[in-house]
Amino acid sequence: MKKYQKGGDVPKGMVKGEMTGKLYPKAEMDKREDMMADMLNRQAGLGKYAPKKNPATTNKPLSEKKPGMKLGGKLKKFAALAPPKNKVTFADKIAGAKKKK
Repeated sequence: MKKYQKGGDVPKGMVKGEMTGKLYPKAEMDKREDMMADMLNRQAGLGKYAPKKNPATTNKPLSEKKPGMKLGGKLKKFAALAPPKNKVTFADKIAGAKKKK
């Protein structure tokens, strides 16, 4: 019987298998453990295999910004052509088209 089978030291760069007790290269065992963890994550839907969140299924908007344009400069003058004076409307567009130069 070999020394490591009796519970002695394992040679450098080697790992003792849990079930068989055989010696395996450490790099090979690390690779197998990574593969096993990857398989378990795939089955459980975790890590990189987690389902992607779809913003369309939630009730929250993509951004918290309020839709619309900020009024400034020429846009503010254009909004003042017809009521309401603080918002650009279709009435402003008509008033701007009818405006004489």
